Amino acid sequence: NQVIYTSFGLSLVFLVLSVFQNLYTPVLSDLMDQSYKILLARVPRATFFSILAHFIALKSTLYIYTILSQSSIGSYGYILSMIAGQMIDSILFFSGVFWGSSFRDLGEMVLVSLVIKSTMILLSDPLIRVISYLKKRKGA
Repeated sequence: NQVIYTSFGLSLVFLVLSVFQNLYTPVLSDLMDQSYKILLARVPRATFFSILAHFIALKSTLYIYTILSQSSIGSYGYILSMIAGQMIDSILFFSGVFWGSSFRDLGEMVLVSLVIKSTMILLSDPLIRVISYLKKRKGA
């Protein structure tokens, strides 16, 4: 829990800095100022929803893992909880940042993101197990 709150706090600092960056005008006579503002217009919104989605997803992952670890699923409950947490993260993030987009477009963004994240979770599990095994073997 402490790691989750620390991560959340640092993300809030980044949000404040991104808002400052968006309000800051580099040079008053800069002809690119309008392009700069257009480019960074979504940064505070994206940062806010990134922080919110990240925080809720981490808390949800922890909660789901707690439930699954006590069930018959056993040691693979952490994989399911991470995938569920990433699904929550993707839904909250894309819905918030791209509010007003069509449901189909949002669904497609969430689905692609979830496929990528789930693939990484599933590929990282055996890799982590092999590294852990090699470390134990080397230390023994």
